[in-house]
This record gives sequence, structure tokens and C-alpha cells, in this order.
Amino acid sequence: MSEFAPAWSNPKMTKAQVRKYIRDMEEARKKAQERLEKAKKSWEFDEDQEIETLEKELDNL
Repeated sequence: MSEFAPAWSNPKMTKAQVRKYIRDMEEARKKAQERLEKAKKSWEFDEDQEIETLEKELDNL
């Protein structure tokens, strides 16, 4: 994308690109949340600290 932008300006995302980016991030967040819930139900995580760490990472996504 930078090869098409003038050298004196910062490259910017179009509105369509922003919508797609947000949609993709929301989809990734939902998948991660589902995996986390499945792991909690199957007792894959024994320590609460591991769960809290993963939830923080999920919130930062």
C-alpha cells in the first residue's frame, strides 16, 4: 500500500478497509472466546492465573 501513497503523507486505511479490519478482529475475538470457554469447561486450565492471563490477552485483541 505504501508504494501507492505519496512520500509526504502517511498511508491511511479507507473506510471499507477499516470495516473489514474490525470485522476480522471481532471474528477472531469470538473464536478465541469460544476456545477459552471450551477449555474452561474441559478443565484444561487448572490455575486461575492462566485463565486471567488469557482473558487479558483476549481483551487486548
